[in-house]
Amino acid sequence: MRNRPNLLALIVTLTYWIPSTIVLFSIIEGSGSKFPVWLDLILTPGYILGFFLGFGGGKAYAILGQIITFVVIFFFTRVFTIAWNRKKA
Repeated sequence: MRNRPNLLALIVTLTYWIPSTIVLFSIIEGSGSKFPVWLDLILTPGYILGFFLGFGGGKAYAILGQIITFVVIFFFTRVFTIAWNRKKA
């Protein structure tokens, strides 16, 4: 089970990143969020970089910001998962 930390990190990252991206593009398009306010507040760290880059350069930079955010969230989740598994062993 060498890939277990990677798989778990990918699932957690996608679960957080996809709604964050949906909120980001609903804000950019001006249609308003599809989620409750409390969930928007939880998802804010997931789309803040894409928001700032998208504010200055449009949707292409927003997508770049979301890709960077995905990599950062995946890295931190993977490191946390590996540390958690070593602590349990």
